[in-house]
Amino acid sequence: MRKVDPAKHEEKRQEILEAAGRCFTRSGFHGATTSAICAEANISPGHLFHYFDSKEAMIAAIIRARLDDAMAHTERVMESADPFGTFVQGIEDALLTKGRMNNALLLDMLAEARHNPTMAKIVQDSTRQGRAVVAAFLRKGQEEGRVDANLDPELAAAIVIGVIDGSQSIAIRDPELDKEKSGKLLLTMLLRLFAPPATADDA
Repeated sequence: MRKVDPAKHEEKRQEILEAAGRCFTRSGFHGATTSAICAEANISPGHLFHYFDSKEAMIAAIIRARLDDAMAHTERVMESADPFGTFVQGIEDALLTKGRMNNALLLDMLAEARHNPTMAKIVQDSTRQGRAVVAAFLRKGQEEGRVDANLDPELAAAIVIGVIDGSQSIAIRDPELDKEKSGKLLLTMLLRLFAPPATADDA
């Protein structure tokens, strides 16, 4: 039996994921067919299924890699001079869709999760892990007095994720709306949610 070189196997796996990511970004979950992914990766369907048994498995792997990157980034930022400030900048980037999944893929995933248990688990697991990252930054902000100490970090984190994900529909609902202005307005609203209550000294 032919031996599998682990390094080459992982390299090919990453190539397939990159190709799948381009297809998903371009066409959405349903629009990205297996044949399109195979063509993008320059492999046969049989070869593809040697690495991934479904499109859901590819989506899960892409999200897992992004979460791993986010966790590593969080650890680095937490050691920086201004973790909460970096977190706020990250929210602004997300609201302005820098580095985010495109609208079609995100909305496809959420819609698919309603009736596809596999996709629902992917979305729910990734949301829980993402919420833990956001909550960690909010707790850091509370320690520094920059976030309301009475705010529930877990609940606030869920709202942040909901706002960011929901903002992805703005361009679909109203393509003429200024994306940058709407993103900055949403950021202002979130910062007001985070802000400690005003005191007599602030008046």
